[in-house]
Amino acid sequence: MLEILWIFLIFLFIPTRGHTEQGRECLIYQSVRDQNVGYEFLRRSRGGNVRRTANGDIAYVCAGCMNAQTRLRKEGAPIPPLRQIGFGDNGRFTTDPDQHHHFCDPVPWDELERRQLYRKVKEEVRGKDFSSSQAVGMLNQAIAEKRMNRAERQQFNFFYFYLFVLLLLIYCFTSL
Repeated sequence: MLEILWIFLIFLFIPTRGHTEQGRECLIYQSVRDQNVGYEFLRRSRGGNVRRTANGDIAYVCAGCMNAQTRLRKEGAPIPPLRQIGFGDNGRFTTDPDQHHHFCDPVPWDELERRQLYRKVKEEVRGKDFSSSQAVGMLNQAIAEKRMNRAERQQFNFFYFYLFVLLLLIYCFTSL
């Protein structure tokens, strides 16, 4: 039963794929503990080669922690180590991103969604002959579409939360 509970918990570590301002891929993770915040994770690479963890998973680091590390370096303060997190072939983080060794402040989830919408529209507009009013219209349309999907997303999250509680209760009562 404990194995089923662990498999379910791993299911919760699923991020959303997004893009950085430079157009590189990143992973956006909404916190399970506080649905109002999240983290943005960047893929580690050197010279175009993707870094991997000891287990062979793709290595990612928290973008907020990277920014905090840069800020601390400029201030001359002690810099905590930047820890990587593995992203497996199954489309999930290998450990809980909420319990990752963050030394940054979590980003409000609405802000992460706004960034991704803006970057998506910016990428669509780049290099094309759009007026500024057309670009703003595209951004407003993307925002309206995102708002309609939010209720569905919350319903999905509540379903899995109640499923988790049910599995936890079953485990507690069967272990007595």
